[in-house]
Amino acid sequence: NLLAVCAAENFGISGSGKVYVLVLNGEQLLLQHCYATEEAVLDLSWSESRPGLLAIGCGDGTLQLWDVGGSAPTRVGCVEASSAGREVYTVDWNLVSKQSVLSGCWGGEVRLWDVASGLARPVTVFREHCKEVYEVQWSPVRAGVFSSVAGDGSVKVW
Repeated sequence: NLLAVCAAENFGISGSGKVYVLVLNGEQLLLQHCYATEEAVLDLSWSESRPGLLAIGCGDGTLQLWDVGGSAPTRVGCVEASSAGREVYTVDWNLVSKQSVLSGCWGGEVRLWDVASGLARPVTVFREHCKEVYEVQWSPVRAGVFSSVAGDGSVKVW
């Protein structure tokens, strides 16, 4: 019954961001949390195994984990997720294995992260795209299968 929405100033080119967490109460959506970040927030994805845990992709090249399940949102993890130090456009939490998160960034890379290891470093880096990765999406039924779409006009299934 929770919905999260992200926002960025100046179309994500520069400036700060916000994450809004809303709760469905009957037929109404009520604001539960709104928190600001110093960097633009370009995408987010819910954890299936930990209620209230969000992965967010940011304009400063970071992948961040936020716990929004309590009375106040708390950042519980942050890692540089772009070798170019540029935007992380997309994140997606694995619906099957539940501990894996993908990030796609400006430098054309897709990175696979294991949340259980604390995001110390990516498990794997996929470098098949020539331009920025705009979207990554896990298969809803097969834990090891995902797709990515990039500015080079390609769609890859991994």
